[in-house]
Amino acid sequence: MTKFFILIVFLKITFFACGQDCKELLRNSFHWQNAIQAPTKGVVYYLDMTYTFNFWGKSQNQTIINTKICLADNFYLLESEMHLVYSDNENFFLVDLNNRTIIKRPSVKDVKPQEGFEEQILGLQQNLIERGRMTSCLDTLINEEQQRFISIIPENEVTDNMMVSKVSYFISSSNTPVLKKVIILYKPTHNVKTLVASYNSINLNYQDLKSDKAIDYIYDSNGKLKSRFRNYRIVEDN
Repeated sequence: MTKFFILIVFLKITFFACGQDCKELLRNSFHWQNAIQAPTKGVVYYLDMTYTFNFWGKSQNQTIINTKICLADNFYLLESEMHLVYSDNENFFLVDLNNRTIIKRPSVKDVKPQEGFEEQILGLQQNLIERGRMTSCLDTLINEEQQRFISIIPENEVTDNMMVSKVSYFISSSNTPVLKKVIILYKPTHNVKTLVASYNSINLNYQDLKSDKAIDYIYDSNGKLKSRFRNYRIVEDN
């Protein structure tokens, strides 16, 4: 399950593109990406996504994970069926729901997890845009909505290192392109066959955040674990 968590973080900030028109459409559909990388003070960004994992040659061939992310300049929240993450400038909490464990440690300077990894992927993007080979770029009608289907085969280096064979995108063809779905096909040597990420909602001015203090999601006003975590084990990681 931890591997899925890592793949989710990877998927949040990676895309492949080529072909001038489709390339620009892809870039525009990721307009929220720049905002998330450099949050504006006082603004909260919200993503609601569903991840569907299909596996090579397994009887249990599908796992579905719903994920919600809130990100501000001093706060990060991720909630899924497997993990909860709450982080601000003072505290970092990782809740393992399956093992009923809360890992607590002081926060790092930047509350966004995996920043170094994200920067590596972002630095690689231009290379992927220029070198990926587009195999499809066509309009399609899905649920009475016009969408553009784009399919890309990455260069050999990406295929070998990340075991990715192909990436496909569904993008709404409105005046402001919106990313609807990403499908990653992995090589047979990877445990996962396909990872489908459906972007249910992207809100760059979210108003319903309950608190921007990580501790408020774990402890009540009396300093005790919230009722949903009463039987959880606390692990101090200093």
